[in-house]
Amino acid sequence: MSPKQNVRRLVWPAILTLASLGLVLAPSPLVALFGDSETLRLALTALAYFATAWLISRITALALDRAATKRRPYPRLLKDLVAAMLFLVAFAAVVSLFMGKGALG
Repeated sequence: MSPKQNVRRLVWPAILTLASLGLVLAPSPLVALFGDSETLRLALTALAYFATAWLISRITALALDRAATKRRPYPRLLKDLVAAMLFLVAFAAVVSLFMGKGALG
């Protein structure tokens, strides 16, 4: 895969991660539209968790592609398992967040 293709695979996850983190840290534009609600804050935090999981899974897949040799590439199953594990962790963090506990404690 060329460097241009690698960058192209990271563009949307990076944009979504930065936008969601920006909205979590400064939700004022959405508060003006929807009002200050706890559900909005939780939804933005959930979006940030899943966007970050997507970005990390893409970075991991690209790192595995670059580390692979031409004779022996990493199997796609490994990349899919890493992505599934990251999204499972994000899902568990979102569930614990909506149940009233923090993701880390």
